[in-house]
Amino acid sequence: MDYLSTFKITTPSKIVIEYFGRTAQPDGTGHHFTYSTSDADILKELAELLRKIPDKGDKFKKIGKRNQTKVTLYFNESSSGYFLFYDHLLQAPDTRFYPASNTDDDQLFQLVLSLKPAAPDLHSTSK
Repeated sequence: MDYLSTFKITTPSKIVIEYFGRTAQPDGTGHHFTYSTSDADILKELAELLRKIPDKGDKFKKIGKRNQTKVTLYFNESSSGYFLFYDHLLQAPDTRFYPASNTDDDQLFQLVLSLKPAAPDLHSTSK
């Protein structure tokens, strides 16, 4: 599976979102969770937001240890691709990043973040 070569995409049939915290390890240990959706309205909104974002970023950044969110888009059984956020920074198809003033990639990040299921309340006393 490859990084998307363009954000000018058709609406996917499904997305899978993987969140890797700063302490996540390549073997899957550490802070990591996955969630997915096939909700047509959400997928349409995501595709519309992606199409607004240019394929070329403005600057290179040193990534270092950051939270990483990988969004994999499935278009059909044989076609898929993904894009990444480092913390809230969207990596462009040309591997650069966008300026802090770009509201379209922030809206996209907020949409992806809103799909994350609520964490269970580990301090709850109810059974």
